[in-house]
Amino acid sequence: MPRGQKTQARQDVGRRECDSLQQRTLRRAMGHDEAFARVRPYLRRQVAYHTLHRLIDRPPLARSEVRTLPVDAPREAGVDVVVA
Repeated sequence: MPRGQKTQARQDVGRRECDSLQQRTLRRAMGHDEAFARVRPYLRRQVAYHTLHRLIDRPPLARSEVRTLPVDAPREAGVDVVVA
């Protein structure tokens, strides 16, 4: 089977199922532009909510220096500790 036929077949089945659901619930087919227009208010609210949530959950800006080696740990030959 050449590549892409399985994906195309599944997309065709999905499109037919969507058309069937639209016909059953709306009594007509709905185009992509109309579907996007109906979803747009949800997307706007979701972007605003998501942005607010990220701002609230943002870690504090203050940073602390963290030592990765004990102060009195012996250094191996040729290895320097770099603190940024």
